[in-house]
Amino acid sequence: MGAYINPPDMSKERWLEENAIELSGVPRQYRWTAEDESKSYSVCLVDNVGFSAAGIAFDRRELDDFAHPDGRPKRWFVAKEKDLVKVSDLEKWLAQVDKFDTNSDNIDIV
Repeated sequence: MGAYINPPDMSKERWLEENAIELSGVPRQYRWTAEDESKSYSVCLVDNVGFSAAGIAFDRRELDDFAHPDGRPKRWFVAKEKDLVKVSDLEKWLAQVDKFDTNSDNIDIV
C-alpha cells in the first residue's frame, strides 16, 4: 500500500504546489540529502480518474512501482521529509526500511 499524503485542510495538488518542487519527469532517485542533513523524498501525484493519490517513494521499490508506465497521468515532486510527516504516515514506513539497503542510490545535495 505505501505512504500517501493526505492533507486535512487542502487538496493534495494544492499541498504539493505549496510545499514541494515539481520535477520535469520521473526522478532517478527516491531520496535526497541536503548539506544540513535534512532529507527530501520523491512524490508521485497520480490521476486515477475521479480521485488523485500522492504516493511517497520512500525506497527504490516504491519509486520503481510508481514510475511503471500504466497509462495514468502522473506528476512528480520532491518534498522535505519534515513536511511530509505532517500529512502522511511516512515515519511508520521509514521505520520498516532496512537502513543498510544495498540499493542506496539516494544521496544527492539539493
